[in-house]
Amino acid sequence: MKICLRNLLRWRWSSSNEFLFFIIAIATLSLSLMALGIMTIPNIDHQMTFGSTNPFLSKNDHTSVEGDRSDSRAESLKVASHSPCRERSAPRSGEDRRDFQPLPAPHGKLPAYVYSAYLDHQTGQGAVVRVLAISPRPVTRYMCQVWCRDDLGRTTMVTVQSTNRIIVGGHDLSHQYSSVYIMCQLKPSDGSPVAVSLARTECEVANNSLLVHGRVGVMTPVRYTFTVCVKPFAYAYDNVHQLVEFLELSRLLGAKRFVFYNYSASRRVVNIIHHYAKQGLAELLPWRLPVRTRTWPPTSGSQLHAFGQLLSSNDCLFRYRHLSRFQVFVDLDEFIVPLRPSHQTWHHIVEERQKATGKYTSVFLISNLFIRKDWTKPGDSSIKSSKSLSDFDVSLGERYHSEVLRHTVREQEPLGPRFRSKFIVDPRHVSMVDIHQARDDTGDLDIVPADVALLFHYRDWEAPNSLEPRASEKRLVDKYGKRLVTRLDKVWRELGSIKSFSLV
Repeated sequence: MKICLRNLLRWRWSSSNEFLFFIIAIATLSLSLMALGIMTIPNIDHQMTFGSTNPFLSKNDHTSVEGDRSDSRAESLKVASHSPCRERSAPRSGEDRRDFQPLPAPHGKLPAYVYSAYLDHQTGQGAVVRVLAISPRPVTRYMCQVWCRDDLGRTTMVTVQSTNRIIVGGHDLSHQYSSVYIMCQLKPSDGSPVAVSLARTECEVANNSLLVHGRVGVMTPVRYTFTVCVKPFAYAYDNVHQLVEFLELSRLLGAKRFVFYNYSASRRVVNIIHHYAKQGLAELLPWRLPVRTRTWPPTSGSQLHAFGQLLSSNDCLFRYRHLSRFQVFVDLDEFIVPLRPSHQTWHHIVEERQKATGKYTSVFLISNLFIRKDWTKPGDSSIKSSKSLSDFDVSLGERYHSEVLRHTVREQEPLGPRFRSKFIVDPRHVSMVDIHQARDDTGDLDIVPADVALLFHYRDWEAPNSLEPRASEKRLVDKYGKRLVTRLDKVWRELGSIKSFSLV
């Protein structure tokens, strides 16, 4: 190019007009070639917008960027039309980090922390990305930086102001932190969200990124009929006999999947969950809370109620929303028990109540009945009085420290609805759950009659001499006792053969 210019300058033109006509001719030819697309101007902005390291680009996208510049330029312009932040690229990690990430906080204020993000229902107004977080109050409004993918596999950043909603329940509002939904409303033309970050401004480089679970227009096949959501393990939880009994009795009742959150559990407990996970029965999620919570012995200064149970329950709700037909919310010392003689599982409860009400029910509320562990005297032989258990069954129940077989004295009457109750939900028709009830349901609420099902809640109130009315309760033992001890024996034999597991 330099040689050509030098030769042009050395050329002996007959007149200045001849040189001027030559320059005009060259300019006209150049403009014609550019109009035909044969000649292009290098696109510097494109290189700043998308690079070959962008993890959200498919193999075809990489080929387009590195090969045909005219196609890649058009893609760059499309990005610029979605967001003013043309130099931004998608987050480099599209993995589910399963950890709490801090958000930028106003000066002198406590930071909020995000844990997970989910695609909510697609409406005529577009999809909603729900980010689950813990936050001090009042909740700060953030700028959602949502990475969306179109039908051609191209990824663009869409920015929108968040709306926030506190998940109300329990005693969350008496602590510094609350469980919250941070929601990002998208337009139908934005595409399918794949990742989201929260920042203070549109173009701020965020210090957080979350994979968005779910895809617009993609139907996830249902894998499980009943998924059980359990509150976080805490206080270095190590009651392995209670855990195995909970798992096996729940499976008899209809559970196909268990979701646990590990704030503080022993290695033995983790090994047991891994044993069930290998069979496709359980999932253990890390729950490393970045704020102060309960301690034992109790101390003051807890910033979040019940180890973030509200947040973990709502995470489980959306994590398995399209994977499970129903979800069951109970604790490790609770069992929803069908009481009709012909009913064996939760499926029978749901089926009967749907027929009885004649309406579509999205929430089945089960009343709480306390089985009082403190009313069982030392050496009590109530387990031996069950007609359904042989002496061998009794010995197995005692060997594996079965609580449900040993404790068979209950309070006279169950509590009223919504007082320590638990529930079964259709997760596609519920968008928020409390500890003792579901909220924002689009179907009917059914308060299940006490003769159909009750929540057997095994609790030690440390009041053995209480004068409260009491009664014998052996319906669970008679219906499930023999099958339960057989399962306990099988599982403990399997665990005994695992080198990594020890009761010591």
